[in-house]
Amino acid sequence: MRLKLFFSVSLIFLLFINIICLPQTISSDLWVTDAQVATTAISGNTLYIGGWFTHVGPPTGGGTTIDATNGNLILSSAKVLGAVHAAVSDGSGHRP
Repeated sequence: MRLKLFFSVSLIFLLFINIICLPQTISSDLWVTDAQVATTAISGNTLYIGGWFTHVGPPTGGGTTIDATNGNLILSSAKVLGAVHAAVSDGSGHRP
């Protein structure tokens, strides 16, 4: 009887844990830091962060494309994995 009760409770727990622990959706417009974030706090619609970082900005990877007319980042360009040591325009004037 106790074993049957144990399995019943365990089954109910497993069913509820699957409902409760749904994966989070990562916000693609959330900015990133260049080092560790140690703490976070939310107040209203504002996220406050603290840690050992010196830069916070949009996730561009190791490099990004910049609009030559206004200097704004073109965030729709491909993300660079790794470091960029040099970049040269192909002269076509087209954006990636």
